[in-house]
This record gives sequence, C-alpha cells and structure tokens, in this order.
Amino acid sequence: MLLTTRMQALGKRASPILITSMDTDGSTLFLLRRAKILAAGAQLQQVSAKVVREANAIAQVVGGYPLALDQVGAFLEEKGCSLTTYLKLYQEQGTKLLGEGGQQADDHQRSVANTLMLAIEQVTQKDALNLELLHLLAFLHPDAIPEGLLTDGAAKLRKPLQAFAKDPLLLQDALADLRRFSLIHNSIDREILQIHRVVQDVLIDRLTKAQQRQWARQVVHLVNFVFPEVRFDTWATCELYLPQAKRCADLIDKFRLTSIEGASLLERLGNYLSQRGFYIDAETYLSQSLHLYEKQPHTNPSDLAQTLNSLGLLYSRQAQFHKAESHHQRALELRERTLDADHPKVAESLHNLALVYAERGEYQQAEQTYQRVLAIEEQTKGAGHPDVASTLNNLGMTYFRLKLYSQAEAAYKRALTIYELSRGINYPYLIYPLDGLGALAEMQGNYQQAEGFYQRALVIAKKAFGDKHIETAHSINKVADIALAQGNDAKAEEFYQQALSIGEKVLRPGHPDIALFLSNLAFLANKQKQYQKAESLYQRALNIYEKALGSEHPDTVLVREQYNALLKRMNQDFS
Repeated sequence: MLLTTRMQALGKRASPILITSMDTDGSTLFLLRRAKILAAGAQLQQVSAKVVREANAIAQVVGGYPLALDQVGAFLEEKGCSLTTYLKLYQEQGTKLLGEGGQQADDHQRSVANTLMLAIEQVTQKDALNLELLHLLAFLHPDAIPEGLLTDGAAKLRKPLQAFAKDPLLLQDALADLRRFSLIHNSIDREILQIHRVVQDVLIDRLTKAQQRQWARQVVHLVNFVFPEVRFDTWATCELYLPQAKRCADLIDKFRLTSIEGASLLERLGNYLSQRGFYIDAETYLSQSLHLYEKQPHTNPSDLAQTLNSLGLLYSRQAQFHKAESHHQRALELRERTLDADHPKVAESLHNLALVYAERGEYQQAEQTYQRVLAIEEQTKGAGHPDVASTLNNLGMTYFRLKLYSQAEAAYKRALTIYELSRGINYPYLIYPLDGLGALAEMQGNYQQAEGFYQRALVIAKKAFGDKHIETAHSINKVADIALAQGNDAKAEEFYQQALSIGEKVLRPGHPDIALFLSNLAFLANKQKQYQKAESLYQRALNIYEKALGSEHPDTVLVREQYNALLKRMNQDFS
C-alpha cells in the first residue's frame, strides 16, 4: 500500500520514501506529459531541443518540486500558453502563479502556495520561533545549509533566534517541526539542511521590501561570521560555506547592501576562489568588496588594504603585473601610513611587490626587497615561521634566475625544512622548494634526484589542489622535463599535453604559463625533427610572451632564441 504524507518520521508504521525534488530529466518529462505537450509514455526525444530546454528551465525555477510541477503542467494545459510565456510570467510574478489552483474537475483545488501556507501557519501556531527560522532559511542557498551555520552563528542572529545559541536543543526542536511538515529536509549525511526554492519564494513573497532587506542583511552578517580567514587549513570550511557566501554576494547586489560585513565576506570569498584557481569569479567578488569599502566613509584602512592585497595577488596569478603592482603599491602605502615599518602586514605588501618584480625579470630589485622582508619576518615572527619559508623560497627562485646557485640551494633547503617542521610533510606549499631543488638537480644532470623531488611535489599538488589546478599542471610539466632529459619522449609529450590542457582550461588565453607549456612542446617537436609543428608552437608561445611579459623579458628572449635557431635549421630568414 502506498500512502502520501508530509510526515517524515513514521516510526514503525511504515518505511518512508522521501520525495524531495525530481532530477532534471524526470522533472522535464513529468512537466511535458502533465501539460499534454507529450503523450503519456512518450519520451523527451519526441519533442524539439528548444521545448526540452524551456521545460527544463521551468523545472529548475520550481526546484523540481513535484506539487509545483503538477500545478505548472495544469496551468499550461488549461491556459494553452507557451513554455516561453510561462517562464517569463513566473520570473515576474512566480508566487502569484503558484497561488492558482487547477480548475478542471480532476485537479486538486488547493494550490501549491495555499498548501505551503497552511503548513507554515501550522508550524507557526506551534511556536512563533519556527516562522523566524523559516524566514532566515528563505534567504539562504536552498540546497546546502550546514546545520553548523545555525549553531555556530546563532549569536549573530536576530534576537528571537539568538535563543539557539543558549539552548541547541531548542534548534533541534524547531528543525523537527519544520521537517514534520516537509518544509525542510536533510541530506543523506543529516548534516546539511535543504529547503525547496518554492517554499522560499512563498515565504519571501509574504514579506515587505523592507523586511526582505532586513533578512538579507541578517544572512550576510551570519555567513560573514562563520566564513573563516582563508588559509590552506581552513579550505574545507571555506568550501562548506561557499554556496552560502555566493548567495550572500547575490543578496548584497540585489538589495544594494553596503555593510562592512558584506565587504569583508566578499574579500574572503574572492581570496578563497583565487587560491583555488577560479580567477574570473574571484575578480568579480574582490572588485565588489573594493567598491563597498571605497564607498564607506569610515572604512578601516587595514580592511581596504587587505582587499587591495588580495586583488594584487589575483592579478599576479593572471600575469597582469601592471595591475598587480598598482594594487600592492596602494596596499603598501595604506599600511605604511597606519602601521609600524616592521609590521607583518607591511612585510606582506613588500613580499608581494617583490613577486611582481621577479615575474617581470627585475631580479635585483626583487632580491633586495625579499631581503628586507626576510629581516622583518625573522625579527617579528621568528626564524622558523612558515612565512619565513615562503620568503626564502621566493628568494631561492630569484637567486636561481641570477645564477647564484649555491645561495638558491641554501634558501630552498631552509624553506623545505621550515615547512616540514611547522606544517608537516604534506603541506601544499612544499611543492615550491621541492620544485626549486628539483630544478637545481636537473641542471646538474642529477636526473634521478630531480625526478624524486618533482614526483613528491606532484603527489602533494594533486592531493592539495586537485587534478585540474594550475599548480598541479606545473608539477606535471616538471615531471615531463625529466622524462625529456632521460630520453623518454613519449612520456614527456603526454605530460606536456596534460599540463597545457589544464592551463588552457583554468587560465586566460594570454597567460605566460600557457606559453611555457607551448614552448616545451615546441622544444620536444624540434628534437624529434617535426619542424613545422615546432614552428607553430614556438610562434604561439612567443606571441603570448611578448604581449604578457614584453620583448626583453628573459623568458621571451629564451624562446625567441630557440625559435630563431629552429628557423635557421629550416633555412628560413627571420627578421
């Protein structure tokens, strides 16, 4: 026997089959059949791709909610309007549409909105606090609400909801009430709450514009409180709250919120996405944060400097070094004006400017700046601090470029030791001194030792960043270098292609890292006497380098020399 009920806890009476929402294809098929656009038993392949797309869009806006899909289908059948027209109507007045019940004799007379309102009224009668909680949930991302968001951030909630901070059992009672009427449900692991978009729409529609704005501001303050400072050891927590932080960015934009809390959240959201390699979204959120801070009449200079710093790092990762230097210089000026000369934040800005100098090939200036940073960090943080290791690693790279190999090796080894002692043997930033030591061993012809360094870095990169991150691509590229040096051309080509594929997916088209991977493939093709292929690859690499780094940058010069040697071998002139 099959019974339908909103109750989720049935005890020993029955075994529940929870129907929360239908999947994309199921929703689309159900809607088209209910609207009589498809006959019973017909499949999606029997209508045009345009009809499928439009039905899919409608299914998505009602969140695959079965009752809502049924009502939409009834409306389409009765009114005879097109899918395009309905979607436009829903976007303009969705809750009003959901308030209209079916008119035919075999239809349920109660509309989706009325059904939900009855449930909302019943849970409110049981406890007025339930309605407050529902209003809060209505403004959160519906599919990924960590229960910890409500417990850890309870102190930042509106006064009635602050009771959850004092009595966590009160929260569990309230959530149980909402589940009892199927207004919310849990994910499989029970740690994530979900609420239908249709339920959210009905709740929000009952509020005035002023009330909507108040709840939006409340959610932004809540998520800002729980979203952590961005470090590798907090990435998992950042990822947990990522959907809510993105939802807050939408709320900030929609309701024109201008709070400091919103600007702070956007900075951390953008910084996290920048570190994970999602550069386009990162720039959007960081620019939004900067705009909010600059509009505030009493912005704390340190907050503004932090956003400028994060934007500068983002632009460095994108090889937009002029923008990077401009933002880091602004951050440095703010910090020097308000902080002591040896403050760690001043050192941070100097360190990031040195990164820009090194990337542009200004190695002497980079080396001098790193030495200044190193002195500040060792004095204020201690010789064994991870930030000291970061500076030592970058100093090592600068020494390598200056062909001061013994100093480079000493800096890399010291950085490696500090990271291992302070952060453990799998800390992601270990990949940098490992790559540096690998490059030194490779240059000296110690290929086995170099391969050991590179392989260890690759394992760490994949575990920390994933298979499709640019840092993983660099580690793959290094392993390819060793394969090439050892005469394993097939393996080298496979790995170079992997690195290029990742780079082209995650970086903008004119990024110098793409040129690096292209030039390595060109070098391999030249070695294999595939001269036309090598010529095309060198041309692409050189074009990127000249536009991104300039004609006099050492990397540009090196590739141009390799390209000229190839043309000479092909008996062509180059001017």
